[in-house]
Amino acid sequence: MSAFIDSIVLARKEAADDAGALSEGVTQLQQHNRDLKQHIAQLDAEAVKEATAGWGTNDRKLIVSLCARTKSQLRRTAAKYRELYDEDFREAVQSETSGNYGKLVS
Repeated sequence: MSAFIDSIVLARKEAADDAGALSEGVTQLQQHNRDLKQHIAQLDAEAVKEATAGWGTNDRKLIVSLCARTKSQLRRTAAKYRELYDEDFREAVQSETSGNYGKLVS
């Protein structure tokens, strides 16, 4: 990833007066940001699936995947979870948690 950012910084220096080049750089950065958000959503969806699979729940993994995320990140994770596993994200989490803890993570 650092090589990508370095290439953008270099292009910015080389094309400081070229509006077209700067616009292309912004477009590339925006696409990179969208791709990164989707990658994080996939990692979180996979972590939630692993945390809720089998006997018991891996609380640490579940908390890291859910409690440190914004609403928009959770929406992306829920959509990716549906795409990957054809299951409802909220139902999967609620079925594995209960009480106040269940309310917190779902």
